[in-house]
Amino acid sequence: MTDTFAIAVAQFAPTADESGNLAIMTALIESAVTRGAQVVVFPEYSSYFVDPFDATLVELHDTVTAAAAEHGAAAIVPDGVHPTPQGSAIIADAWLAAVVSEAPEKVGSA
Repeated sequence: MTDTFAIAVAQFAPTADESGNLAIMTALIESAVTRGAQVVVFPEYSSYFVDPFDATLVELHDTVTAAAAEHGAAAIVPDGVHPTPQGSAIIADAWLAAVVSEAPEKVGSA
């Protein structure tokens, strides 16, 4: 006979709002337990209550789409997920341009 137990994987988008995260986590735990879960697993940053989202958002859709139209999708992101070296360079250049325009002090002397 094999012993088993039920695991629930809870997914949500944690923020820097500690009480908000805890309220969501509590509701997810209660829901999972009601459905028979004995273990509930949460995303990595669920209990990280310092703002981990102090990051620069880089909108890549238009940039990558234009590059794919010009060079062919296989030259940029052949499987739709993992960029080629040329695709990585496009992403890195877009990120650097966004960071420099948003907060030059993050880059130093770049």
